[in-house]
Amino acid sequence: MTLKPLSIRFCSLIVCYLSIFCTQAQEAVTASADISDINILPEICVRNQRSAQCQFKLDVNLQLKSKMDVCLVIKAMRIRQCLTDVDHAMFQRTLTISENVKIDIINRQTNDILYTSILKLAEFKPVDLRPRRNFGWIL
Repeated sequence: MTLKPLSIRFCSLIVCYLSIFCTQAQEAVTASADISDINILPEICVRNQRSAQCQFKLDVNLQLKSKMDVCLVIKAMRIRQCLTDVDHAMFQRTLTISENVKIDIINRQTNDILYTSILKLAEFKPVDLRPRRNFGWIL
């Protein structure tokens, strides 16, 4: 084995490691420094192939570092739900969607975006099965 392929492999490993580190750093920037913990469920809504919409219960649990006024905003559905002077916020909504939806958590006083998430819509396609045939082999 020559030295050149080993050096290429080593350099590619370094590039992969740096790209993973950079993507993790970019994900951390999406959350504001005011948020200590956030949990949004579900992240994906699965609909049946035949139905055009997906209905689900959205749960958002938010832990803040200090008390503030926060709002859950879904612009596509014209939803704005606010809580005042809280350090732990819980939002629950029943939603019906037919496309991906962007969810924003904002500071009510300054309108700064604290956190942004996209709720994705997936479609379930059942596997086509071969029809069962009974030819009467058992006598």
